[in-house]
Amino acid sequence: MKQRIIYIGKNQYIGDLMPYLPANAFINKFAPGCGGTMAELLAKRNSIIIVPNVPVIEGKVSKMLKDYNLEVLGIYYPNNKIKQIIDYLLRDDVEFKNIMVTPESYKYLVAAFDDKQVKLKYDRHKDFFLLFDESEKLVQDVAYRGTITEPLDEFFLYEKRSMISATPILPSDHRFNQYGFEHILFKPTYEYSIDIELITTNSLLYGIREYLKSNPSNTYCFFMNSTQGILSVIKELGIENESQIFCSDDAVRKLKRKNFTQAYSELRSLKKYSFFTSRFYSAVDIDLDVKPNVVLLTDLYFAEHSIFDPATESVQAIGRFRNGINKATHITNTNPKIEFQTREMASRFLDGNFEAYERIYTLRESSDKGEANWKAYDIALNYLPFKSYVVKDTCKKDHFKIDNKLDEEMVRSYYRNDNAIIRAYKSVSHFKLSHKTVKCVSGDLEKLKRSNVKGKQQIFKMVVAQLEQFQPNGNLGMFVIDNRMEVINELRRDYPEEHGAFYKYGTDKIKKANYSLKKLKREHKDSSPNIKEQLPLITETMKTFSTGIDLVCSSVNKKTNDLKRKYDLKGTVKEILSHFFGEISDRYQRTINGKRTWCIKLGSPKFILDS
Repeated sequence: MKQRIIYIGKNQYIGDLMPYLPANAFINKFAPGCGGTMAELLAKRNSIIIVPNVPVIEGKVSKMLKDYNLEVLGIYYPNNKIKQIIDYLLRDDVEFKNIMVTPESYKYLVAAFDDKQVKLKYDRHKDFFLLFDESEKLVQDVAYRGTITEPLDEFFLYEKRSMISATPILPSDHRFNQYGFEHILFKPTYEYSIDIELITTNSLLYGIREYLKSNPSNTYCFFMNSTQGILSVIKELGIENESQIFCSDDAVRKLKRKNFTQAYSELRSLKKYSFFTSRFYSAVDIDLDVKPNVVLLTDLYFAEHSIFDPATESVQAIGRFRNGINKATHITNTNPKIEFQTREMASRFLDGNFEAYERIYTLRESSDKGEANWKAYDIALNYLPFKSYVVKDTCKKDHFKIDNKLDEEMVRSYYRNDNAIIRAYKSVSHFKLSHKTVKCVSGDLEKLKRSNVKGKQQIFKMVVAQLEQFQPNGNLGMFVIDNRMEVINELRRDYPEEHGAFYKYGTDKIKKANYSLKKLKREHKDSSPNIKEQLPLITETMKTFSTGIDLVCSSVNKKTNDLKRKYDLKGTVKEILSHFFGEISDRYQRTINGKRTWCIKLGSPKFILDS
């Protein structure tokens, strides 16, 4: 595809350089906010702009009326009343018709143009310029949103049409070359790259916590394409009262069913913590009086679809803020076992599958419809993997779905390790990258293992394995966050019986009972309740004894015996204390107040009190 470069200066807009957007072009705005869509809305001609998401339409319709007294018609579900569209098209007081429409609602616009009176006034293919905004979404979203490409056949019928984006993905569809499309690049003459910090971590939650400690702010804007992931982060951080979520109407309803009411499908004043799903990643203008801290969140273990493509989605999300930002950050975990194909492997996979699909399709078409062999071929076609990559009811390749496959595999490959995602960011001229690692003893992989275990015995086995693995003994070094106590407390909260049995009976007895709680209790009957697992005793013990300092033995003995009497505990002082603390030292002598005194030290606590 032929490329043409147009240079654009700082504080210049596309509308300053040309009265009309060029036709038959892929227009690369390069930088979000340089006024491509605005240029078309203000151009003195009839325009139809196809926009992937509703919030963009809502924002632009409101802005154009408020700032320019220009009536733009927004068409999107459920605002699809054909009569209203017809009325707008027939109005004489609106000289140039500006229409913004979602791909799914384009059919309602077509229906309005089929009205007799409208037909007499307009031939839409000749009288309107058609612009597809945020064109990369055709490739990125088509796998889960097949309807996004529905207007494309119509697109090529228009005499004047173009696609525009700050981060375009040039498609392989041969029709763009057939119709002589060129790639027009608006290249900045000024320094446009911004600083971004990449934080890679094995625990997303701890990565967020460390980030918040290091970057205090009154306004955080988080982008994450998972409402469940967002809700989990909000609850784990305990910020429900200071948070809100911007997402789709369906997601709003689901969140409210989960008792989270601060969820909205339209923009409003921000709280301290505002979370946005992919509905708001591109094209939406967010005008603020303050410069927020913008944070992209990716969780490969619990929300794999929260992956960001540095070259498109990261640029777009950060570019939403028209008055600038304070700091940009991407916090992500990585997964060395993430499945992906290289571009070469994916291309070979698609070519081989197309060959098989084409052969069976030809055999089916050469058979009489309704005959047994026709039905057999038809069933076979529906089971072939390439079925997902053809235009419905044909043997024609759906190039956008093929491009989606290749693009998706490439982006997934970035997240296999730190170096791969670092290289991906460094290849994007929009960013100047810095990198930080946040590593914890227990990370998201261990958390995933806990969530995936099924069956009582397997759960018990997992609890025992992780309690053994994360006992708080020993020094981990300077650059590792010790979150073992948090894991132990999560296990106590989520699996109280298994957790209690680990400390009461020990691993050997549990293994002999084949990880069966019933068998374990039956073989080791104990009439006294397992008082050591009760919260009042844990709380009092944690507050009574300090760790890592010299403790006078006589005082330790007295305090422990007081607890024994109060809670009817059995066993020696050391046996009781070893239930609550890590390694207990042998007795040693220290000079305290001028007198040689026997002392001991207690290791790290096995329980941590809620703050």
